[in-house]
Amino acid sequence: MRILGETHYPFAMSSIDEAAFLDLVRRGFNVIPLHFTLQLDRETPVSLYQRFRDRAIFLLESAALGEATGRYSFIGLDRKWRLTTSGDHVQWSDDASFTSETSPLRTLRARLASYRTYTPPELPDFFGGAVGYVTYDYVRRLERLPRGTISATWPDVDFSFAGTVLICDHLRHSTTIVVNTIVERASDATNAYATSLARLETLADQMLQSPPALNPEEERLVATAPQRRSAIDVRARARALSNFQAEQYVAVVEAAKEHIIAGDVFQVVPSQQFRRPSTVNPLTLYRVLRALNPSPYMYLLDAGDNQIVGASPEMLLRVHDGIVSTRPIAGTRPRGASEADDQALEIEMRSDEKEIAEHVMLVDLGRNDVGRVARAGTVRVAQLAHVERFSHLMHLVSHVDGELRENLDAFDAFDALFPAGTLTGAPKVRAMELIDGFESVLRGPYGGAVGYFSLSGNADFAITIRTVSLRNGIATVQAGGGIVADSRPLFEYEECISKASAPLLALEIADPLA
Repeated sequence: MRILGETHYPFAMSSIDEAAFLDLVRRGFNVIPLHFTLQLDRETPVSLYQRFRDRAIFLLESAALGEATGRYSFIGLDRKWRLTTSGDHVQWSDDASFTSETSPLRTLRARLASYRTYTPPELPDFFGGAVGYVTYDYVRRLERLPRGTISATWPDVDFSFAGTVLICDHLRHSTTIVVNTIVERASDATNAYATSLARLETLADQMLQSPPALNPEEERLVATAPQRRSAIDVRARARALSNFQAEQYVAVVEAAKEHIIAGDVFQVVPSQQFRRPSTVNPLTLYRVLRALNPSPYMYLLDAGDNQIVGASPEMLLRVHDGIVSTRPIAGTRPRGASEADDQALEIEMRSDEKEIAEHVMLVDLGRNDVGRVARAGTVRVAQLAHVERFSHLMHLVSHVDGELRENLDAFDAFDALFPAGTLTGAPKVRAMELIDGFESVLRGPYGGAVGYFSLSGNADFAITIRTVSLRNGIATVQAGGGIVADSRPLFEYEECISKASAPLLALEIADPLA
C-alpha cells in the first residue's frame, strides 16, 4: 500500500508498472506516458487550472458548434522546454540561442521526431506534445514577403512542452494525470520511472486536497458575465479603440475593390486592430470569454511573457490518422433575438450572392491547399456552406479533407494550409502583399494559428480569431472581413466591429479586477 500524506492507495498508481516500463525502453521507446485516472466529479478544468496556476502553461477546451461541451479538456503543467523566435534566431529554453536557416517549425519537428513515443490505447489522441501558437507573420518565412520596417513585438512561433497533462473527461467525470516520461539514456530508465511515479503520486494527492480559496468578487463577476453585457456599449468602445476611423477603413475597402476590379485579386481580407492598456488576469478573462462566447476552440496559453486567450470558431487544419482536414468559414450574420430571427437571418445569408460567391471561392482555395499535401484523387468537400450558430454570430461553414501523402506529415500539412485563405484572400500571396500596404501594424497572433503537434504525430490548430493577445501590459484584439467586388464599405467596417465584440466585451468585463 502506498501512503502519501493522509491518502492511502491500495493499488498501483500507474497503468504501466516498472517491469512494463523497462520493457518499453528496451523496445526503443524514449517517451512513455505514466498515467492514472481519478474520479473527480467536483472538479472542473477551470478549478484544476486555478489549483495549479503557478505551474499551468495551457488550458484547451471545446464547445461543439458553440453550444455543447466537447468531451475532453486539457491542462498543461510543468514546462519541460519552450521554443520561440526572435528575428532569425530560434531560442530553446534549455539551450543557447542559435540562428536557424530553416523554418522554426522544422526545428520543432526535429525535436519531436527524436521522441519515440509509446501511445497507450486508453488515452485520447492528445496526451502531450508541442502546444503553442504561430503568428501571422510566420508566413514571411514561407513566402517572399518583406518584413518591412515595423519591428515585431511578437515571436513568429512560441511552443511549449508540458511534462504533465491533465485530461478532463466530461463524459466520465474523471481526470487522468499523464506524466510524459522522457528517458534520455537506457541506463537512466529506472530513475526516470521512479521520478515520474513520485510526481504522479504527488499530483494525485494534491488533487484530493481542499481547493484553494475562491475570490468572491471574481466568482460574482464570472457568474453574472452574460447579464453584464447589456451595461456595456461594446460597439462604441470598439470604434474608440480601433486603429481605423470609419472613413479610413471605408477608403481601404474602396482601394481593395479597385484591385479586385482590375483583376489583381479575387478577394482580400484587411483588418482592424483594437488595443488598450490592461493588466487583466488571463484566467479571469478566459472564464468570462468562455461564458460569453463558447466556441469549438477555446484556449488560454501562458508563455510567461505573453498570454493568448481566445474562443475561435474556425479550424485551420486537423491531421488525424493520415487525414488532413480544414473547415473554411466565410459568410457572417449576427445572431437574432429569437429563433424566428435566426431563421430569417439564415435565409438572408444563404440568399446573399456575395456571401455565397465568397464562400465557394474560399472552399476552392481550401481544396487547393489540402491538395498540395493529399494523395491524388482523395480531396473532397464533405460539407458545403452549412450554417453554424455561435453565441454572437452565425457563419457559413464547409469541410474539406484528403488523405495525407505517405511521405508527408503534420508539419508539411501546416505549411501547406498556413495562413488560412479566409484571413488573407485569394490568390494568397498577392492578397498578403496588399494587406501589408493596407495595414500599418504587423498582425502578430491575429490570423495565425493556435494548437498543438501531438506526440502521436497528429495535429489540431484553430485560426487565431476572436482572441485577446496580452503582452507588455497591452491587450490586443483584431478582426477583419473578406472584400470582393460588390462589398459595401460601411457594412464591412461594421462587420469587423461585430467580430471584435465578443473578445472586447470579455476584456471590458474582466478588466475591473486587474
